Amino acid sequence: EVQIKVDSDSVGKAGVLVRVNNIAENSGAKHQIFAYNDQSYYVYIDHNGNVGLTKHNFNSVDIEKLKFTSSPFDTHTLKVVANGNKLSVYVNGELKIEYTDVNDAYVTGKVGLHSEACTATYSGFKVGPIA
Repeated sequence: EVQIKVDSDSVGKAGVLVRVNNIAENSGAKHQIFAYNDQSYYVYIDHNGNVGLTKHNFNSVDIEKLKFTSSPFDTHTLKVVANGNKLSVYVNGELKIEYTDVNDAYVTGKVGLHSEACTATYSGFKVGPIA
């Protein structure tokens, strides 16, 4: 769970990487994960007020994206519950996306914060018990 505020000058997206595995190194910047250079799920909020879920497997496959607000530049709470091969995505406490991965699901891995073409402020980042 994390609170995210996307900067009003941004044109991209910001969110959480879940169950990150096989991170590719990037020109000496080992602390950075560039888009698609891993195996993970990426849950994000974008500058158009959408919430989305993408699966990375050294590429990017959009799973779902839907409009959730007309005020994307406010602070929003993004929460991901990962249980086995099922992901549940909440925005401001409301369930928005439920996805069960039946095709080579990632069931373990790291978590992290990630943004693309976006300046964002993150606060209150929490990781709960493993499910």
